[in-house]
Formats: sequence, C-alpha cells, structure tokens
Amino acid sequence: MARHTPFSAPEHDEIRILIVTPTAARAFQVAEKARALAADKTGVRIHCLVGGKNPVRSNERPMIAARRADIVVATPGRLLDHLIFNPSFKDELSKVRSIVYDSVDELQERQANEWLPAIQTFLPSRHSILRIN
Repeated sequence: MARHTPFSAPEHDEIRILIVTPTAARAFQVAEKARALAADKTGVRIHCLVGGKNPVRSNERPMIAARRADIVVATPGRLLDHLIFNPSFKDELSKVRSIVYDSVDELQERQANEWLPAIQTFLPSRHSILRIN
C-alpha cells in the first residue's frame, strides 16, 4: 500500500488539509505557497475560498463539486458560507485529516471565535490540528 504525505498525489478525492486564515489576502498567499510546494506532485489540487460573492451564485460550488480539492485554504466566513449552502462540502469536510489555523491571534481578534464552534461540528472527531502565529 502506497503511503502518501500531505503533498503527494491522492488516492481518493477528498479534502485532506483545511487551512483557515484571517483574511483573503493571507488566504491567497498561503494558497500560492501551497501550490509552489505541490508543483512537482501530480494531481494535487488546491482551492482558495474567500468572501466577496455569494457562494450560491458564484462559480465556487460547481468548481468544488467538479474538481475536488486536496487542500482548501479559506477564510472563516467563506468556510461557513460553504458549510451552510453547499451540502456536499459538509461531507467533504467531514473527511479532513489535518487542520491548520494560520495567524491564530489575528483569527481570534478579527472573528471573535464565533465561527470556530460552528466549523467544529462538521469536522471529524479524529484530525490533527496545527495552530500558527
């Protein structure tokens, strides 16, 4: 059986890593860096989900459904939007293996942690968490 690291090609279509960042600008930076790190790995897909448009009307829902992501980088608000409006995303998130909270101090400051309990209800009971300041 092949062993895969977080940045190797997946065996199954599922979100393996969720990275939550405090701002859209930071989400774009993290997604760009993740793409650079995964550039030599065939088939690794990274989606960046940030606010600004209604997820029901935007092209994010069909994109996520058609091209499953291995790594999702998201802001808390957009992540909650997808959990509320996109039933298949809830199923995807329930299989996540690792969660990274980037810039934890800023996440707590900006979001007042209102999003965290809501998101945690959709996460699997067994996953690794990394908090970065």
